[in-house]
Amino acid sequence: MSSESPGASPARPAFSSLPVLTLPPPGCSRAAEAAFAAELREVCHTVGFFYVAGIDAFVSPTTRRDALAAATRFFAMPQEKKDAMDYRNSPAFRGYVRLGAENTAGLPDLREQVEFGVEAETRPMATDAPPYARLRGPNQWPNEIDCPRFRDDASRFSDEARALSTRLTRLLALSLDLPADAFDGVFGDAPNVQMKIARYPPRMT
Repeated sequence: MSSESPGASPARPAFSSLPVLTLPPPGCSRAAEAAFAAELREVCHTVGFFYVAGIDAFVSPTTRRDALAAATRFFAMPQEKKDAMDYRNSPAFRGYVRLGAENTAGLPDLREQVEFGVEAETRPMATDAPPYARLRGPNQWPNEIDCPRFRDDASRFSDEARALSTRLTRLLALSLDLPADAFDGVFGDAPNVQMKIARYPPRMT
């Protein structure tokens, strides 16, 4: 006698590792996109997380390497140089966050980070503006002498990652049997992309 309620989905075996999905290249056939969308739908319904492979056409190996090197240069700066970019100086919450400055479940987060996004001018918020409008504004960047090419390398990575995100969003739409551009109107022509680079120091024993 089954204990499942009528119409319940059959139990699925537990997964032992995150699935890896290989992104179809730009200009691929509709059949290739449909096959990926079907795989994406299955993974999202059963696991909920996945790795994406085949991203070189969107975020190049050079861009990834340069962004990682830029992050290393940033966190190697003297503490006072990083503190000069304190996120509390920014109404849009852009800038540097010290180790332990944020909390999760009442415990300090053992990471330091720098946050930036789409450049925008500081403007007074309208009284009827949505809360997320506060997240729009100018970034804080390190001095070029203190951290050469950080702005250029990090911004290029963010721009290319946005293109990858757009591609995945359109494939998610296909996985739901919607037109590929179904979500385009939600983000508009200038979505407020934001990015965080975090460093977790080695745990002290």
